[in-house]
Amino acid sequence: MAVSAIASMAILFGYTSVRTPAGDAGFSSATYFFVNAYYACLYAYTPEVFPTRARTTGVGLALVACRFSGAFAPVIYWFGQESGSAVPIWVCGAVIGCLAILAALMPFEPSKQRSV
Repeated sequence: MAVSAIASMAILFGYTSVRTPAGDAGFSSATYFFVNAYYACLYAYTPEVFPTRARTTGVGLALVACRFSGAFAPVIYWFGQESGSAVPIWVCGAVIGCLAILAALMPFEPSKQRSV
């Protein structure tokens, strides 16, 4: 997860320098790839973190948090579009960088540390 988040952050920061349609398509594709890789790791990892009785709730909470924060993307874009700056991309990259730090702080193999 941390590697996918760092790659997403780096690509988003690099996205600010794109000036061609081909570069836009390439950076967009790379961003979506690494963000989806992060989501795949997140949804595979979440059931391991929560005990069996709370597993569905844990996955549901992760999904709600993902969708809730994803709903702010158009709002950030709208405010950034008016100013014509790359600030929204920098903000999104910084948020994804924070996710990389959080992912790195999570235990690697939590299922071996608890009893069933």
